[in-house]
Amino acid sequence: AEEALAIYFPTLGSAAEEAARSIDILTLAKEGSFDLSVKIMELELERAKVEKKQVELELMRWKMEEDASNRAIRSIQRQMEVRKKIIQLELGGFKGALLSEAQLEKII
Repeated sequence: AEEALAIYFPTLGSAAEEAARSIDILTLAKEGSFDLSVKIMELELERAKVEKKQVELELMRWKMEEDASNRAIRSIQRQMEVRKKIIQLELGGFKGALLSEAQLEKII
């Protein structure tokens, strides 16, 4: 039927062929657009995974630094306790025992 119409109405036939080609081109463009959209989403997902790993590494680094800081604080506290005991021993049992915590802090 299309061929018969194309013979009798050549303009109509070429218009129909062009319309069919346009539909094919539009279909291909839509498929290409869909494929690109999927690819973009996959890339965004990968970028999000990389950002998640970076945040996890930062958190781990922060925890390690916090642990190191806590160890340093505990070490300093132990040193202070030892110094207090040394001062009390050097001042003598009775006199050292009479010193208040505030007085010991000033001496240290």
